[in-house]
Amino acid sequence: MNKQLWKAVNPGTNSKDKPNMKHLFYKQHAASRHFAIERYFLKELHWDQLKKKS
Repeated sequence: MNKQLWKAVNPGTNSKDKPNMKHLFYKQHAASRHFAIERYFLKELHWDQLKKKS
């Protein structure tokens, strides 16, 4: 993973920093947000499918 991308994914960190709890929490939060968005879209798609069938 290149440094530019790493900085984009992990704002406020540089290679010298050891990942602290805040950093880990941020990553966790970003992941959970991602899954929530995925679930939302899956649900929406599912409803679209049901509407088309009826």
